[in-house]
Amino acid sequence: YLDKPVDNKAKGWYPYDAEAAKIVEKAYEDWKQNPWSDVRSVKSGAWTYSVDFNKNTQTNIEHANHTTRQIRRLNSSSSL
Repeated sequence: YLDKPVDNKAKGWYPYDAEAAKIVEKAYEDWKQNPWSDVRSVKSGAWTYSVDFNKNTQTNIEHANHTTRQIRRLNSSSSL
């Protein structure tokens, strides 16, 4: 969840890019089977994030601020 405007984006939920979304979905399915593997590294766009499924967060591990934001998972019938 983008809780303050960044890079001309308004507050709100934003999807990962298509390739990262596939990686996150696969990691999520793995996590459901093996919950001890809760943190994964995912590159989306220009940044790499540490995605924590137990906390439902992503942390930008490349940016100096290491910004952490909430994430959510939608089923295929949900909208942003």
